Amino acid sequence: MIFHLEKKKMKNLILMKLLILLVLTPTFSINRDEKQSIVGKKVRIEILGGKRGDSYYTFASDLKKGLKSDFHLNIRNSDGVINTYNKMVENKRFYFGFFPENFLSKKFKEDYDAIKDFEIVLPMGQETIFLIVKKNSGINNLSDLNKTKFKFKDIFSYGFFNVFSKLKEYIKNNKKTIIIGTKKQRNNYTAKRIKKLINGTWHNEEIDVKRNLQSFVRGSKKADGIFIMGAEPLSILKKLNITYRDKIRIIALSDKRLQDSKIDNFIPYTIKAKTYSWANYDVNTYAIRTYLMINSMDKSFSEKREIKKFVNKVSEKYYLIKKRGHPSWKNISFKFESSPFPICETKHYFYLYSYNEDKKVSDNSCENTMFLSQLIHAEPHKQDSLKLIFKSKIRHSYCKNWKEKIKISSLNLLEREITNMRYETLNEYYKSRNRSVYKDVPINMKN
Repeated sequence: MIFHLEKKKMKNLILMKLLILLVLTPTFSINRDEKQSIVGKKVRIEILGGKRGDSYYTFASDLKKGLKSDFHLNIRNSDGVINTYNKMVENKRFYFGFFPENFLSKKFKEDYDAIKDFEIVLPMGQETIFLIVKKNSGINNLSDLNKTKFKFKDIFSYGFFNVFSKLKEYIKNNKKTIIIGTKKQRNNYTAKRIKKLINGTWHNEEIDVKRNLQSFVRGSKKADGIFIMGAEPLSILKKLNITYRDKIRIIALSDKRLQDSKIDNFIPYTIKAKTYSWANYDVNTYAIRTYLMINSMDKSFSEKREIKKFVNKVSEKYYLIKKRGHPSWKNISFKFESSPFPICETKHYFYLYSYNEDKKVSDNSCENTMFLSQLIHAEPHKQDSLKLIFKSKIRHSYCKNWKEKIKISSLNLLEREITNMRYETLNEYYKSRNRSVYKDVPINMKN
């Protein structure tokens, strides 16, 4: 009897084990398949690219084409920098967004809690500021924007005794009118900053720049001028016919008050003659740095890993993006040392190539070439981390033809440059230059 019970117990135990195996086996196979499908998938990244036809939208399109084999890049029309900012603050999705430096500076100063987790993924060169006016507007420089369009015939039409009482009203109604873009656009923000800095008194017409440029040039819009921002050369200005040379011109923006603004950090820039067929003269103006940013708040380890991968892929395919994309890609320098904003840790993995323009360089260039290039463009704050891996990565390895691709005379020069690096964190680095940064960026070269 006891033997029979034990036999039955053993049988039940075996049946239970078989049942457990049957239940768990398909689960394991599903998990394995899911894991393989996840690994095989291309990561989906959404870029808030402003409006279609805008410089930011063009940059986003170039990245999408250049990285199509590695990422699903979806470009979202954000209808201006204000909308881009609001979406990145309010929504925790995997968004990348383009921002001008003056806008970021103001937000870091006035709305720090909302923007404190914004980090630079890539520096994207700079955008030029244009003030285009009608030739008959009487505007020759920024100061002329404050002048009133006086017509004595109109003033004295009020009657001799009413002139002085009506003069204030007349001046108010006859200020210069400048189109500055909608409230959501960065044109609008920059134009208002310029107006504030020079104590401007002109009237702002807040309408879309792109939609109203043609009507302004043809004369159907009664505005005196129009502010435009974008990476040179601007396609909307390229499309203007040479016949418009007698109707419009670009005005110089040289003004010490603009250059002294620490928040805006305007960079002196010269628009070269004949960049646009209707402007056969040089113009001194200003430019503003642009950055591709991400909100790093609540980003998982896997998402941060994908950001790192994104940056590396941009560096690998920079030659092709530059060749096929917007002409301003040729002027973009992926250097971070002048940035006053927090920098995404992926920056430590950015490999900048020095390509020979006459030769095609494979995307699968040797690892040592990439590493050497990274070291050449490294900032001083990387000293300790670079020293740890210098011997293993450089001294005991060899890369064929690396001198062709990287402008450096010898490894000794490279070693000397690394020895001169003295700073460990960005805060120390910026303090040494009397700059400020909003939070520490840890050195992490081992991952």
